[in-house]
Amino acid sequence: MTTLKFITALVILIIFLSCGQKSSRERSYTAEGNTNTLNNVSIDTLKIDRWNFKKYLYDPKTPRLAKDIFNNKWKLKDDEPLEFLAKLHGRDKEARPFYFRVVTNSYKQSDGAYSEGLGNAGYEYVKNYPNEFSGYFVDKNTFSEIDLQTWADIVMLEFQILSEDEYDKPLVQTYLETVRKNCKDCSVQQKAVIERFSHHLNERWTEFSKHID
Repeated sequence: MTTLKFITALVILIIFLSCGQKSSRERSYTAEGNTNTLNNVSIDTLKIDRWNFKKYLYDPKTPRLAKDIFNNKWKLKDDEPLEFLAKLHGRDKEARPFYFRVVTNSYKQSDGAYSEGLGNAGYEYVKNYPNEFSGYFVDKNTFSEIDLQTWADIVMLEFQILSEDEYDKPLVQTYLETVRKNCKDCSVQQKAVIERFSHHLNERWTEFSKHID
């Protein structure tokens, strides 16, 4: 009986140590998430992967430029990510959130021809796909309020062009009315996102209009 108890205790100890090593490895991976990278991909962005970002970041078919913009390692030079704008509402629905993040991040470095393309694409996207747009800011692991403000900045790029000939017309008001109309089937939470976006856009338009002659 003593021998049997000894063997039983030994087996329990081995199992306990094995579980402890596994837990340690898991904790180590999580801790590394704040600083380390895998193949130039920031691990901290992948902890909660609601949008399947990891799939596209690790896919060799994903353009390197898209990965660089995702990780904020891009400077606008000769390569412009205009091709990514169409992917906001592309056929590959699963890839849309990844490119939504790419396009959002690209605003920081936008300039020249790309700014014009970005503004027009963002303007049309929010207007025609408000359900999908607002959905990125609802539920768990959402895009942030800063991202929503960035989208107000993106849409303003188009209003800066439109205002050259029509600054005296209620451009933003008319635009937002269309956005709300196209979002009539949105949830209460999504409609709240549209209202916050409207607030940010109106703020930017008010500030911009002060400097229009």
